[in-house]
Amino acid sequence: MIVTNVLAPIRSKKAILKTYIDSLSHGPEIQITSMPQLNKIICGFERKKLIVIGSRPSEGKSAFGMFLAYDFAQKFKVLYISLEMTTEEAMFRVLCQHKKISNTDLYHGEIPYEIVNTFYDDLDKEKRNLIISEEIGKNWDEINKLMEDLKHDKPDIIFMDYIQCIKTNGKKMDAIEDFIRNFRIMAIENNMCVFILSQINRMNMADSKTNEPTMEGLKGTGFLEEHADKIILLHYPCKHNIEKSINDFKVIIPKNKNGMTGFVNCRIDPQHYSFRENIIVYNNEDIKSKIKQKDIEEWEE
Repeated sequence: MIVTNVLAPIRSKKAILKTYIDSLSHGPEIQITSMPQLNKIICGFERKKLIVIGSRPSEGKSAFGMFLAYDFAQKFKVLYISLEMTTEEAMFRVLCQHKKISNTDLYHGEIPYEIVNTFYDDLDKEKRNLIISEEIGKNWDEINKLMEDLKHDKPDIIFMDYIQCIKTNGKKMDAIEDFIRNFRIMAIENNMCVFILSQINRMNMADSKTNEPTMEGLKGTGFLEEHADKIILLHYPCKHNIEKSINDFKVIIPKNKNGMTGFVNCRIDPQHYSFRENIIVYNNEDIKSKIKQKDIEEWEE
């Protein structure tokens, strides 16, 4: 490293800023096409960044992670490291999501197997590039081996589901912190965007008024909160209040280094493992007319 170049006045680095601004002219490279409101708040995602998605147990963490991974796979090569689900389970979820098939119908054999053929025809047409690894990555040697196998065709985006499932011979917290450090280094060195899914303490670290999760509740270590470039927390109200609809869901952004914080109210369809943003129809007729009628019809179905 030439120190004089590093310490040069910023007035001599106009080209660097111009290159970065040009790269943003069409928006962030990695965008959530199926959730435009969330995408706008969070300003999309960038390579060389670490993103954390957290929720309490059984509140949609894996479903949301797989939903994003499948969305991104339209344009990018995505590796989903599943330490909890089998490959069959993950593919089952993607099938339900893509074809809008109820999981209970599939479990009861009420959907003909031919639907699988049409599903794979769709994947070929859309050129979805999603790799799912099963039970590989519970220690860092396995992660390195996985990346070595993919060295000639590296993924653009990695999901790890979820960090608390890793194996350790020592303290769990130390092992988690090592994984976070290594993933950040990997993201930078390989020009990737890395998503780490994490549990949140079931009872503690919730907003006293809303019972919504907070960053402080990320289970096992404060390292996730400190090192993440963006944090997404998931809240499923019906798990805490029987009067809430099973379809109500909230995506919270409490940390966003290069964008806004906030939240998006969504509809979760648990039988499809899918998510949709609430469509806001304003009273102003000029604004209302800009909303495509077909989008409103799809929402009402």
